[in-house]
Amino acid sequence: MEKLICTVQTYDWGRRGSQSEVAILMHAADKQFVIEETKPYAELWMGVHPNGPSKLVSDGKLLSEKIAESKFFLGDHEDGSLQFLFKVLSVNKALSIQSHPDKASSFILIVPKNLDMSEIKNEKAKILHNSDPEHYPDSNHKPEMAIALSDFQLLSGFRPSYEICDNIKAFPELQNLITSKNAIENLKTGKDFEKRETLKKIFSEYMRSSNEDVYKAVQQLAIRLKNKNDRSDLEELLLRLNSEYPGDVGVFAPLLMNYFTLKKGDAVFMEPNSLHAYLLGG
Repeated sequence: MEKLICTVQTYDWGRRGSQSEVAILMHAADKQFVIEETKPYAELWMGVHPNGPSKLVSDGKLLSEKIAESKFFLGDHEDGSLQFLFKVLSVNKALSIQSHPDKASSFILIVPKNLDMSEIKNEKAKILHNSDPEHYPDSNHKPEMAIALSDFQLLSGFRPSYEICDNIKAFPELQNLITSKNAIENLKTGKDFEKRETLKKIFSEYMRSSNEDVYKAVQQLAIRLKNKNDRSDLEELLLRLNSEYPGDVGVFAPLLMNYFTLKKGDAVFMEPNSLHAYLLGG
């Protein structure tokens, strides 16, 4: 067994100072690690990612080098790479909504001429890596599993269509950003494929609304909710997101996406290409 020297990422959304589980873990492993109380400690990385590669405590060698030269470590097929990146997250404010590639990307890419279209299903992540190595530094697909160390809030996947219908009706500020005729009716009564297409239109229209329209809608929402005395947890979340990112289009996302809180020891799996966003915890 080898002990690792791991890497900390100080993204702005991370919890600050000794409030961060990431900082606490780093200090526990290395007493010389000084926690700065005003600094965000967002992620602790254990792996071979080029933006934060782990090293061996024993000799300072990169973990990737150890894997490549010691085949018994993970097997010949790894060749210095690692199929996953293990992280500990400590989230103080919401991350952006994102999805990660599978091996058959539906993104619009410049496909190599010598790649048969039937092969794309198994080549997606590789194409992304070749076309945009800065944002896709390896060719692996990116499913995610999150295990909560404490209460952890997140968005993951779309709500059932009937919940989305109810939320669109209950939040006129969102409804004003959706121009598709009969959208609510199609979500309620349409066949499954019709519901999927309608949801795509709704999400696309809402996300592509002008900054001016979105800002106006979010401010109207905030004013209305602040004047309520009996706000729901969902309404409190919308206000919190607006305080973190005033007027941002993502403020409305919890009305369309599943919102829940993991308890310590709970886990959630995000398939490749599934929308998700981490909100608070750790």
